[in-house]
Amino acid sequence: MVDTFYVKDMFGLKLHQKPKQEALDRKLRAAIAEGAERAQGTPA
Repeated sequence: MVDTFYVKDMFGLKLHQKPKQEALDRKLRAAIAEGAERAQGTPA
């Protein structure tokens, strides 16, 4: 089973601009890493 979700801008449109996609990618990865650290009890 695979979970899929779509990320859209505030107008409900797909993110087509590469810089915005890359910025979102960085922010999501940082949030995931921070959540994983918290789950393990490691201070951020």
